[in-house]
Amino acid sequence: MFIYKSDVLPYPSTNLIAEVFLLLFLACLEVMRLLLGKKGNLTERKLSLILSILLSIPVIVGVIYLILWQTYVLRLEIIVGAIQLAFLVFELLFGIIAVITFARAEVF
Repeated sequence: MFIYKSDVLPYPSTNLIAEVFLLLFLACLEVMRLLLGKKGNLTERKLSLILSILLSIPVIVGVIYLILWQTYVLRLEIIVGAIQLAFLVFELLFGIIAVITFARAEVF
């Protein structure tokens, strides 16, 4: 999508580079968040799930930035970003429920 926007729209090169790096950084955060959430869920460890929940916050902020405050925002980006935000909220809620469940089931 950035290739299309850089070809068609008068995109300032510094903004393009910054937004591509932001997108790559968000992708790395998202991979770490998903791996921690999967590991925490399969092993029923609270720490991994809590770290996954905490990593959700900067990912949500980044997606909101990409939806609202990019230099140029396409309608397709708004749709994809809204779907991603919906999944992030559901994953966040289910992660909190899982942490509460694992904390209650802990044997001393």
